[in-house]
Amino acid sequence: MKIFIEKENKTIEILIKTPTTIKKILREHKIPLESVILVKNDKICFEDENVCNNDEIKLLSVVSGG
Repeated sequence: MKIFIEKENKTIEILIKTPTTIKKILREHKIPLESVILVKNDKICFEDENVCNNDEIKLLSVVSGG
């Protein structure tokens, strides 16, 4: 599975052995859920979405301003 992390402008590849959720992957990589918008295969998704090795995940930075 490819995961693009916009904030760091990098792509990492991970191999998962059993189905998992995006939430679990974020926890393992210490990425706060509140700081990203989740995109799975070019569609916005929720953290409890199941993922597999064929998926492409993008973690887009949440930006706020005044």
